Formats: sequence, C-alpha cells, structure tokens
Amino acid sequence: MKINAKQIALISVFSALQLIISRLPGIPIIGIAQGKIEPQLFLMPTLGMVLGPWLGGAAAFLGNFIAWLIPETTFYGMLMLPTIPIGTMVCGFLSRKSSKSIGS
Repeated sequence: MKINAKQIALISVFSALQLIISRLPGIPIIGIAQGKIEPQLFLMPTLGMVLGPWLGGAAAFLGNFIAWLIPETTFYGMLMLPTIPIGTMVCGFLSRKSSKSIGS
C-alpha cells in the first residue's frame, strides 16, 4: 500500500487537530470528584469513519504520541498509547460497507 501526498496531509492535519483537542479541559461529571469526559474521545470515532481504519489509526497514533510527549511523560501513559489507535481502527472497520454481510 502506497501512501500519497494527500493521505500524508490528512494524517498530519488530523493528528494536529487531535493534539489541539487533547489540550482542552474535560467536561466535569457531576457526582464524581475527579471525573471528566475528555473532548478527544469524541474525535477518535470520527477519525476512523472519515479517514478509514488505517489512515485514521495512523493519525490517532501520531497525535496521541505527540500529546503524550508534551506535558509530562509517565510509564503508565506509554502503556495507554495503543488504545486510542486500536479504538479508531475498530470504528473505521465497523463503519465500512462490506460486500459480505453476516446473515447471508
């Protein structure tokens, strides 16, 4: 699979968008002391649906990796790096139209 210039531009733009959105403060959850909903979580399924599973996963990994490097680096944060790209890829695969349906 060759990646052309348009696909590289899409990966870089969506990675930068994810990085910017990851810096936004979370929406607080009423009733939980430290709980909040991160705005970044709304972008990940969108990446998978718009870019597809492979490009969306690459954009999610790159943006998540750069966001992990910026403030402070922890070992546990590094363990969570693959979860966002995997979720993006799953959403991308589930949103694709396939010629084979499960029931037929």
